[in-house]
Amino acid sequence: MNQPNIFRQNSLTEILSIVETVLQSNNPDALQLIGEAGAGKTTLLIQLNTYLENYGIFPQVIHTNADNNYSIIKSLKNYSYAHGLEEGYELDSSRSITSKHIHRYLTGLRNPRKDILIYLVDDAHHLTIETIESLRMVFDPDISSGKRLLILSGRKSNGLVNTLELANYSNEEFNEYISLILGSNWSSHYPDGVDWLESISKKHPFHLSLLLEYCVQKGFMTKNYCAPKSFLEKSKYPDDLLNAIGQKYVIDSLNEQCLHLLNIIAINNSGLTTRDLSNISGMTPAMIRRKLNKLVESGWVSKIGARHYECYHPLVKEHIKRNIQKKSKEELHRRCLKQCHYSDAEKVQHLLEFSSLKNSEKSLMVNYANQLESQGLYYSAIQIYEKLNTAESSADYQFYIGRNFAKLYRVNKAKEFLFSLSKVEGYKYQADVHYYLGLMSVSHGESKAGLKGKDFMERIIHGLGQKGNLID
Repeated sequence: MNQPNIFRQNSLTEILSIVETVLQSNNPDALQLIGEAGAGKTTLLIQLNTYLENYGIFPQVIHTNADNNYSIIKSLKNYSYAHGLEEGYELDSSRSITSKHIHRYLTGLRNPRKDILIYLVDDAHHLTIETIESLRMVFDPDISSGKRLLILSGRKSNGLVNTLELANYSNEEFNEYISLILGSNWSSHYPDGVDWLESISKKHPFHLSLLLEYCVQKGFMTKNYCAPKSFLEKSKYPDDLLNAIGQKYVIDSLNEQCLHLLNIIAINNSGLTTRDLSNISGMTPAMIRRKLNKLVESGWVSKIGARHYECYHPLVKEHIKRNIQKKSKEELHRRCLKQCHYSDAEKVQHLLEFSSLKNSEKSLMVNYANQLESQGLYYSAIQIYEKLNTAESSADYQFYIGRNFAKLYRVNKAKEFLFSLSKVEGYKYQADVHYYLGLMSVSHGESKAGLKGKDFMERIIHGLGQKGNLID
């Protein structure tokens, strides 16, 4: 089923307004486009070029992706090479590059026949704080001038003033999508079918496309028919969206080599290059390129930038991962760690799938969990500590879990892990345990609910009196 191209008129109009401001003021600006996976961010960015041209504005677009290897310099190099521009060959990523350098390079890359330069970064939620700050300085109107616009597209805010949140389809967009698939009169003839589609998909673009494709393939909906609502409500879809994914993406239709590549891509949180896939799988780069082209054409995989590949959608990724046998999955994770260069965050994501861990691997996980905790990412830290505690139960892991639950004000969960430690004679973090239990008692009003006044005060004083010993 061909997917219709729905222009997100309201969102495009907002971007047009910012573009016109940049053109009139001759000052750069920045915009963040926020939306969950499948909301249509990438599609909107692709539509932007055509939309602006319809208004007589001809943009020069540098479109890049924030994968693990992203840098401003590399993206400009790639653009320069792809368009045969000499300016890019002067860029040297080994040098210390300042915002002034990048401003000069961008000026050198400007096509005088274009009205505005738009620098798009997709998956911008992967960008580091330092990179975002560098980009903001390059596009800060108080620092530089020029007709340039930065657009950061991702699943969370990057702190920019101009924000455009791409929500689900509006009523008009929702009805337009249905009309393009089933005909302009379908909605008026089958209002129950429209109500069911809306209640199930919540007007989410990707979910709606999956749902309609599933119903059309099954014959539940055609241009001249809609199954009764009572029947639709009894159908298996969409109690679990993965059932619909399984209808569209059939694992058994793949040959062994394509499936092997998909499994590798699915268990990695960032895009992989053909070289990475060759090292992990043992296939030649030429063979991998052929297989990847097939996977991209059939909608399993998306190409990110010039070199990286990832699963088309998080639901597709989850569908693939659920079909990997546990033993095979761990072997793949181990092979990935051995063959690829990863950040600590990526290493830990693979280690979480191991059934047994070496001491060096445990140390890496503890250090990374401490980093997460210092950044306020307590749930993520708990996930790592729980894995470590499952692999090898210890009082320290139990304390780390309880401490993070305490910081989240999850009183009962914190007590579940900390209370027994308060009874352990000579435990090295006992002062910390009493401190967090005391804070939980205060926040939960337990001084009135069961702790005797003397016991309650002793716990608080015991913890606070030794606060200098706390590891926080």
